[in-house]
Amino acid sequence: MKIVCAHSVTAGEDAFSRIGGEATELVIVPEAEIANEHVRGADALITRSKTKVTRDLVAGSGLQFYATCTAGTDHVDASALADEGIAWADAKGCNANAVSEYVTASLLYFASRYGLDLREQTLGIVGHGHVGRAVEAKARTLGMQVLLNDPPVEHEGGEIAYVSLDEILAESTILSLHVPLVEDGPWPTRQLLNTENLRGCRPQYLINACRGEVIETAALLERSPFRAMVLDVWDPEPAYPTALFDRVDFGSPHVAGHSVEGKIMGTAIACEKLCAHFERVPSWDPAAHLPPLDDVLDVSKAARIHPKRALRAAVAACVNLRTDHNLMAMWPAEERAARFTNRRRNYPLRREFGACRVRVPAGFGELRALLDELGFGTA
Repeated sequence: MKIVCAHSVTAGEDAFSRIGGEATELVIVPEAEIANEHVRGADALITRSKTKVTRDLVAGSGLQFYATCTAGTDHVDASALADEGIAWADAKGCNANAVSEYVTASLLYFASRYGLDLREQTLGIVGHGHVGRAVEAKARTLGMQVLLNDPPVEHEGGEIAYVSLDEILAESTILSLHVPLVEDGPWPTRQLLNTENLRGCRPQYLINACRGEVIETAALLERSPFRAMVLDVWDPEPAYPTALFDRVDFGSPHVAGHSVEGKIMGTAIACEKLCAHFERVPSWDPAAHLPPLDDVLDVSKAARIHPKRALRAAVAACVNLRTDHNLMAMWPAEERAARFTNRRRNYPLRREFGACRVRVPAGFGELRALLDELGFGTA
């Protein structure tokens, strides 16, 4: 079996050099250089989102299978793959927990900076897929009320109570977006939030960690209804609008899902789906590629001042919103696109809550239980 793999795929060489116990002919190619000449004669292609999987790339290639190690599929021309008879798969859910941790950090920031009691806030979650469900779980752990909107999922039926987007905008105090970019069909999401429907909306706080194009940028620049914003995504990218960056509390270069665990999981899902397609038994162990657990974080001092300070310290040890924002603030305008791309491509190791062991002092059982439920290990 011949497999072409983008060099940006985490642990790609280890994951795809053997499939079902048998050695493969594995060709590693820089993500931006993968071309038709590389994939001709290959059985499978594995990439991340920076490789555009176009009709020109796959035409006449003879590929049987393609997988992206990412949850997003904006870079994939599904019709071109179908026309060539190429089965394909994504890694939806791989970074859901990482994004939900980014949102958790944002919620705690809003609470601290603007004096909010999260137990008195209503979080409107637009998009209730893998990420939206993970965000919902953490928001409920923090004691928040939650409203959910997802017309495609609601259409499938079930017992979950969904509300309209209008109701989300009328009843929520904080808004968090988790929809894919959908251009057509019954539920398009491009400029889902726009100047018209944001006029007079209730939410004062906005988090967007899905796609920048789901919000009309002009609506956030001209007369934004939001008191505070945390944006991980922009329209356009990577040459993000500096005027909008200047208005946010925290901005980051589309890295909310960039955890070590998320990237390893993306590779693992792609490997499992490749094995299923070719009827091979998976043999790669992703856990072997995770770094050792972080050192114990002692929050005893912060806890004795106030448990909320200890909670923020634990979360900030994994997701520090200020770091990326400060970097972006220093980038010269003419270099912002290149710096944005480079930061995404070479993002520092970021561990999820489960890799952080937190020492909680005796007598703080409620704090310990909260940290445990958010996914931390406690000592």
